Amino acid sequence: MTGWGAGRRVRIGILTKVFTADRVDAAIAKHDRAKRWRRPLPARLIVYLVLALRPFARDSYEDVLRMLTTGIRAAGPSRE
Repeated sequence: MTGWGAGRRVRIGILTKVFTADRVDAAIAKHDRAKRWRRPLPARLIVYLVLALRPFARDSYEDVLRMLTTGIRAAGPSRE
């Protein structure tokens, strides 16, 4: 990962606006995956990671996860 350019921030922003936390949580609950077992990472983060792997296909999983968590933390809690 060479940097956190505007294009990357926009893609993360679009991802989190289209797939809001409420929508992701509803999908997790609908498929009964919320608390099936203890995970090292929250189910919501895993869903966002899988969704983000496509637009960031050339980056490593670790870089995508880093970009995603930085982007979500910078965006703050959803106000919708």
